[in-house]
Amino acid sequence: MSYQRQITVPAEWTGRRIVLRAEYVNSYAVVHVDGKRAGEIRFPSGEVDLSAACQPGQTHVLSMLVVAMPLKAVMLSYSDTASARKIKRRVARRGLCGDVYLASRVPGPRISDAKVVTSVHQGRISFDVALKGLANDSKYILRANVADGKRTVREFNSEPFQRDELEDGRIAFTKKWKPEKLWDIHTPQNMYHLYLSFSEAGGKVLDAALPVRFGFREFWIDGRDFFLNGTRIFLSSVPLDNAQVGAAWANYDAARESMQRSKNFGINFVYTHNYGCQPGDHLSFEEILRAADGVGMLVAFSQPHFGHYEWESPDADRVNGFARHAAFYVRVAQNHPS
Repeated sequence: MSYQRQITVPAEWTGRRIVLRAEYVNSYAVVHVDGKRAGEIRFPSGEVDLSAACQPGQTHVLSMLVVAMPLKAVMLSYSDTASARKIKRRVARRGLCGDVYLASRVPGPRISDAKVVTSVHQGRISFDVALKGLANDSKYILRANVADGKRTVREFNSEPFQRDELEDGRIAFTKKWKPEKLWDIHTPQNMYHLYLSFSEAGGKVLDAALPVRFGFREFWIDGRDFFLNGTRIFLSSVPLDNAQVGAAWANYDAARESMQRSKNFGINFVYTHNYGCQPGDHLSFEEILRAADGVGMLVAFSQPHFGHYEWESPDADRVNGFARHAAFYVRVAQNHPS
């Protein structure tokens, strides 16, 4: 499938990196700018640096050729794209199956991911942050502002840290806090926004992440019982097929209507009905999860199936794609209280 449109890069992005981000691709995309190849994106998502091809303040033609490939072909395409295209298997949902957008990045140290973990029974909040581009000899501080609408309700600062304190490129810090407004299936309106920034210790702000929307809640299992925010909950479940039926059902309004209808007759828990996470198994879940947050519907979210990956080679755990794909699905779901 081929896609093409004109893009205008904002003039205020001068001096910043310009990237094209695709949230869900089935399965292999080649990106061109003004007819010149700029890069590739492979299932399930990725980005291409367009800094050398795009000029801030100017208009360009962006083209994408997306080839539907099964999982085995996607992994083979890293070394042999021609052979990968010869592997035949039906891919049910093809092409760009999620949002595609331009983003700008600061050229130096930056925040690449932020996860919020909340605990009701321990009364604490944790911020797990991925950072890139840190210098060896500098000290840094993370600042987290939690807002309810336009009102800041709490501010948290990490202790100063250095690059060698990161684990797998991430640093986490925890603070005591338990707000009065908890997200629950009966109070889904209780949402917060995290505004996270990153500074040199005693110095200027180096980067600020886009706002992260989250709810303060905790779900746990004790023996045979499920608990949500300290109250035992009985789950009544049905499958949710919106991401398999089509784009008209996977948008926010349609997903919200589906879950509200289920909630009206006593359902409080749905499971995503894809039993695998291979190319073509589903469309993007972004709007569906946002709708579940808004309705107050708990969701069991499918992860990649261990048996769909090759494990025979000595370095399979490093190169077969399972770890990268599992991490992608964790990032998709990690800040949704549902």
